[in-house]
Amino acid sequence: MDATTLQIQAERFLTDLKRSLHTVRAYRADLRHLTGWLGETGHLLTAEGLDAYFAAHAQWAASTRNRKQTALERFCRWALQRELLDRDPTLHLERPRLPPPHPRGLRREEIERIFAEISAEQTRDALLFRLVFETGLRIGEALGAHVEDLDLTRGDEHLTVLGKGGRKRTVLLDDR
Repeated sequence: MDATTLQIQAERFLTDLKRSLHTVRAYRADLRHLTGWLGETGHLLTAEGLDAYFAAHAQWAASTRNRKQTALERFCRWALQRELLDRDPTLHLERPRLPPPHPRGLRREEIERIFAEISAEQTRDALLFRLVFETGLRIGEALGAHVEDLDLTRGDEHLTVLGKGGRKRTVLLDDR
């Protein structure tokens, strides 16, 4: 598949994609990058072309390569189903190993400095920050919470939030 055909079919693929807007935006950027590179170098969307593409970008972090590879694999699977490709050029690609993620929290002193900066009149802000800090909610979950989502039944205090991927989840509020 040449760069022009890839560009046209990638947009069709992205239109059909049932993923979050963030995922679609990332896939679009990844596929456009590949399309631009193929157009500049004259390579095709083949196993050899992908080998050359990833070799030309050997400086990418493992996480970046994995994300781009996932976008390509999903596109190629979609293209195979529509008989736009004879074979999947991504089958031979190996995944780089990712190091296990480390927790990225703030130290207690940093948290307390933030609380100290919130003025006494800004009770809403203090409550929001405390809620995120104490429960581990994502900021989007906290901002999307409504008072109706809070259940203060003694012994079963919890908050129901709309989490990542539109899934509901329950956050226990068991600490005073």
